[in-house]
Amino acid sequence: MCGIAGIIMKRGNAAEDRLNAMAAALSHRGPDGFGVWASGAFGFVHTRLAIIDLETGDQPLFSPAGSALIGNGEIYNYKELCAEPTSRTNNFSTKSDFAPVLDLLEREGPPSLTRLRGMFALAFLSSDQQEVILARDPFGIKPLYITETHDCFAFASEPQVFIKAGLVAAHVNETARDELLTRAYSSGLETIFKGVFRLAPGAVLSISPDGINYLPSLKPLLPPPHAASDPAQFESEFKQSVELHQRADVPFGLFLSSGIDSSSILAMMTELNDTPIT
Repeated sequence: MCGIAGIIMKRGNAAEDRLNAMAAALSHRGPDGFGVWASGAFGFVHTRLAIIDLETGDQPLFSPAGSALIGNGEIYNYKELCAEPTSRTNNFSTKSDFAPVLDLLEREGPPSLTRLRGMFALAFLSSDQQEVILARDPFGIKPLYITETHDCFAFASEPQVFIKAGLVAAHVNETARDELLTRAYSSGLETIFKGVFRLAPGAVLSISPDGINYLPSLKPLLPPPHAASDPAQFESEFKQSVELHQRADVPFGLFLSSGIDSSSILAMMTELNDTPIT
């Protein structure tokens, strides 16, 4: 779990004290490092829990052309994307799993996000510094929230970031509050705080000093209908999925509920590893 946040000013430059306050509010999400970066109207914040590329994976990531990216999550097919003939990640100073995302967005724009296999919430600023692209994975595994004030747009992994940075007052949205108390969660785009909205799963949007533009959403990649009736194909897909999810430069383990799903994952992890699974 990492944390991301940022500001897009409607006028003037992004203030470092605001960004530092946002970083402090996200510190519990990333004990392994943090980055605060600003350029003109745009400011990025990242707090890191290091999983892949422990040495050179600190964010924001920058391309040789000057584009910047921050992300929370993991891109499971990053090695395959880096190995493509058109990839320019060999020119990057990082081996992060988000490096090919930076490369793809710089070369192909938001449509390239459909090629990602993983869980993510990210923000990308191109080298021309005209707009920030925000995106959330199709299943909504990683959270991302936005708000608008009189002088800026802001985004963050948690609503409390806006409150602690002084961007939003902690006024309760009564409709969302009632839903939260009834169901133990709130659905839709509204949150328990007035003026704070969550991005929907798969949402992609661009934010410039002039406003927000919503782009085509990302859709979950579902298998063809016949796949479920083919045990051999299911086993192949299942093995590949578990193998990809084990890509890490740190030790990993499994939370076991003893149901069929987690037990099956444990059995496959045992098959794929030479040492016992924690």
